[in-house]
Amino acid sequence: APDFPPGAVATSGLAITYTSSDTAVATIVGGNIRILGTGTTTITAAQAGDANYAAASNATQSLTVLPAPTMITINDRTTGTGLNQFEYFATAVAWKVTSGQAGNYEDDFTESATAGDYAQIRFTGTKIALYGKKKPDSGIAGVSIDGGTESNADFYASTEIKMAKVWESPLLPYGTHILKVRMKNVKNAASTGYLCRIDFVEVKNDSALSYDSIFKEAE
Repeated sequence: APDFPPGAVATSGLAITYTSSDTAVATIVGGNIRILGTGTTTITAAQAGDANYAAASNATQSLTVLPAPTMITINDRTTGTGLNQFEYFATAVAWKVTSGQAGNYEDDFTESATAGDYAQIRFTGTKIALYGKKKPDSGIAGVSIDGGTESNADFYASTEIKMAKVWESPLLPYGTHILKVRMKNVKNAASTGYLCRIDFVEVKNDSALSYDSIFKEAE
């Protein structure tokens, strides 16, 4: 990114100097901000005063720089308790793994129709999309991020659709999140069953620079 001005204004008209708390993220060059890496730094604006004006209180703004855009795909059978791994929780019968399914991602999917069963995956990014196998016998799952309000992911279709996107999150703050997919024993009126077949997720990290250039000066 090109250098850009921090944006502080002194009503006194005196010169303002800037510093960055983390020069691995950004530094000040010629009075402008220069991005050097990802992370968060605090930009401090200072006005030292002169014979006519007292020094102003320092003003600060946070600057966050995210990595370049990326997208990763995580298969339903990548399991564990770490980052980018599915965990499956069953109330009674274990989730069923079906392999040898040509046309599905990595030729498999994982399914359940039991209310209360759920799957979750930890990921780092700004968006996640859930893909599954849609069929006439499929139900509706409740999907949430970080324990928030559930929305519906409908796995039903009148004809079979493989690698179908069933749900996508809104844009999220960059960081580590948990996607939860819960079986509800709810279905589309046209469906003949409640099965929800998870195939994979796509995790996106949208590049972004977050910075409010409005400083407030106290003289």
